[in-house]
Amino acid sequence: MQETATPKLTNESATAVQAIIRAEKIEKYCAQPSQNRIQVILATDLCIVPGEILALPSPSGSGKSTMLRMLTGLSTPTAGQVYWHGGGFTASPRRSLNWKAESKS
Repeated sequence: MQETATPKLTNESATAVQAIIRAEKIEKYCAQPSQNRIQVILATDLCIVPGEILALPSPSGSGKSTMLRMLTGLSTPTAGQVYWHGGGFTASPRRSLNWKAESKS
């Protein structure tokens, strides 16, 4: 039986084709009058593919909710771009999303 060569995709190209949500260099910061800025989220690249489970374990106040808001379009990144199924989008409060904030008991 003859074997056929399967074309190998790089991790980057395979992920780009399959990604549900892809973030490229997204970051969030707040400008200050002193010309300094408060960096909330450092430049981050992220790909979420079908069937993948993503966890963001980190301490309270570290930016998990801010990151999720940027990934879902509820907040605009200060820099970088978020893509859904390969297409970019702009944050809009009218966007129809199923979002449930964590409840504290």
